[in-house]
Amino acid sequence: NAALPIVRILGWAWRWAEWWVDYDQSWEPLLEPGQKEKDMTKEELRIVDSTRESRCEDARQCRLIAFGAALRNRLYDEDDDFDREALDRALRAFLNTKSLVGPLDKDEIDFHADWLGRAYRSKSRLLMLGDDKIPVASENGFCFVGEGESRRPKFEIDPSKIPGKAHLDAANIFEPKADGDVDEFLQTTIVEDPPIELRRPSKRKRGSDGVKRGPGRPRLSTDTAPDESQVDSENEPPMKRKPGRPRKNP
Repeated sequence: NAALPIVRILGWAWRWAEWWVDYDQSWEPLLEPGQKEKDMTKEELRIVDSTRESRCEDARQCRLIAFGAALRNRLYDEDDDFDREALDRALRAFLNTKSLVGPLDKDEIDFHADWLGRAYRSKSRLLMLGDDKIPVASENGFCFVGEGESRRPKFEIDPSKIPGKAHLDAANIFEPKADGDVDEFLQTTIVEDPPIELRRPSKRKRGSDGVKRGPGRPRLSTDTAPDESQVDSENEPPMKRKPGRPRKNP
């Protein structure tokens, strides 16, 4: 079941690929018991450095937008089966993109390709693909790419040009860019916010009596205390004790 949300997210890659290229992602390494992040190198933390331009090339190399559109429309389905080879090749191209998934060894790539492929072939409604996909605005600008007659939805792709269809040599992982692969990478103007200066909160001052008080606590004043000489103890009613621990007999 853990693979289902991953495939579901990949089905939206046609949309979030541009965000990833522009802003990268939050990286939180998986630490083993006893490991301390501050004492580890980037290689040990499996951090992959990338730039906006390098992520653009990586997204185009693994055909990330086209792969998301193919998953969304379940274009790897056939009449009675699935195009298993094409799906496997597309998944392996995605899993070999280090800046996107991190550095994986061969065994990890083999496992995840099979794991995610099984999730797709389950046809679970939780994948929200095919007939179960979430509709998007057909007239909204960010869902389209191109201008004029070449304008088309990002979430659609020619079934004959889906990622993984090209037969490659064993040494090649990434297929050449297909005709019709259009994106809007590097077209966003990014304005960086100025750094925020963090200040420590000032320490609360102690009162004249040396007591550290919180905000809103009224200060005790001797001026407001009643004068004992003005209290008529004979006419005052006896004070009532609150319920509590019983008094001990002397």
